[in-house]
Amino acid sequence: MANSVWAALVFCVGLVVAELLLTVGSADLFWRMNADILPDSFSGLLADHAVWAQGAKAIHARMTWFASVIFVNFVAIGAVIFAVTRILKESPSLAWKILPVLLVLIFVSALVASRSDVSRELLQDPILIPTIGSFVVGGIDMDVFSEIRRVTNALIAAATVAVVVALAVRASLGLVLQSRTDGGRSVEARMADMHQLLFAGALLLVSVIITMVAWLNWPTAGLVKDSEAHDMIAEIALGVGLYWGVVFSLSLALAYIPCVTYLHFVANRLSEADGQKSASANGDIRGHAKVLFETFAMVSPFASALLPVFLA
Repeated sequence: MANSVWAALVFCVGLVVAELLLTVGSADLFWRMNADILPDSFSGLLADHAVWAQGAKAIHARMTWFASVIFVNFVAIGAVIFAVTRILKESPSLAWKILPVLLVLIFVSALVASRSDVSRELLQDPILIPTIGSFVVGGIDMDVFSEIRRVTNALIAAATVAVVVALAVRASLGLVLQSRTDGGRSVEARMADMHQLLFAGALLLVSVIITMVAWLNWPTAGLVKDSEAHDMIAEIALGVGLYWGVVFSLSLALAYIPCVTYLHFVANRLSEADGQKSASANGDIRGHAKVLFETFAMVSPFASALLPVFLA
């Protein structure tokens, strides 16, 4: 039993660390790949616009971005609440030990995310300041813009950590520590939670991609649609969206597939120890449609980043 608990703990910690390493590594790779974008890279390209036309189009772009920000913030808060309710389904003794750890992880992740945004930092001087930063619409300037993004990034990071921790706990630690008398029913309930947490994570990351696309389209306000500057920013937006779409889809797969695999593994071991046939051994998949939906959820961030390519 003690070995099983340690194995479950190692799995939980390993999953969270793996997700953090993937995110941090992806951010560092993004920065290195785009290190040649210097503050004066597009000097002279972004100034050929009419002030009044830019201001009018910026209102529409700004409202689109605000709508996406409101949506992603509500999704992030909802994901945190949902993840906490999944953790609270465990025994009170375990749940109240996990929650303080989760709060610490949420605080640290939110703090780091609020202070660093590689996409914004990389593009602020060459693109954002000459376009968005060159005028104020409704009191929104670069400082306010940056503060809103910091809050949004913090909420997204908090929600991501909460979903990953909930997945890990429901897949391993709770099952190991539970009473073995309800093993089959518990595995079914945990599999249902796995699916719900997967879709919660997919909705969160898709909404992040939507927000990112809206943010990257804002600088095109007031630029002639077929101009060199407009096309340049649009191409950068597509590239950034596709990159993070791939990273987010990998994050979902990294979180979901090991959790489902480990859940079945632990359930089988517990059942074998009790001399019973595991309910999960018969398979908890109810058909190809279920697998299709799971696969679609995992690739949905990348698919959402592809939409601007087909709609262009």
